[in-house]
Amino acid sequence: MMSLVLKDLLNLQSYLKTIIVFVVFYSILSFSMDDVSFVAGMLIILFAMIPISSFTYDQQAKWDVFGHTLPVTRKQMVQSKYVVALLFIVMGLVISLIITVTVTFIKESSVEVVGLFASNSMVASVGLILLAVMLPLIYKFGVEKSRIMLLAISSMPIIALLLLSNLGVTIPSNIDWQKVTYIVPVIALIIFTISYYISHNIYDKKDF
Repeated sequence: MMSLVLKDLLNLQSYLKTIIVFVVFYSILSFSMDDVSFVAGMLIILFAMIPISSFTYDQQAKWDVFGHTLPVTRKQMVQSKYVVALLFIVMGLVISLIITVTVTFIKESSVEVVGLFASNSMVASVGLILLAVMLPLIYKFGVEKSRIMLLAISSMPIIALLLLSNLGVTIPSNIDWQKVTYIVPVIALIIFTISYYISHNIYDKKDF
């Protein structure tokens, strides 16, 4: 399976220059903003979306047809995609933490490192959930159709919040946000695991 992970990482190395440009851009941008967590969030979501491009490369190279002639199972092929996705989420989280902690210390901000880690892990959890939704859709409908579906799905929480706001519904003030920051990453990992089994089930039934 690790050879499949390496294949995707080598395919995605063309994004290295783009990643460096975005990291530098968001690092500079964070110095001009009071809330660096926004910049960190954008960076993590960027990293979360990069693994999707590996499916485009596979589609162009007709990898699925060729891959089945190799001594690898369908299960391993799906597992490799989820490992790559998880790697990029972790990379995004680590880089965003380095940037936010560095900027916070340089600006001598009063924000605590624990708070930065909590906010970054929350965004990473959102990225993980987005991938958990996106990957089964890709296996079922393909890359292009799935991107349109993801846009529609991503807009639903925003629409729901707007509707709740118009109805006068407010978020309870007694929520323990510290507990939420511990619970959400666990929930995201559970959803990600369930997503893997769904994707494996879809891919296992495909004919090539």
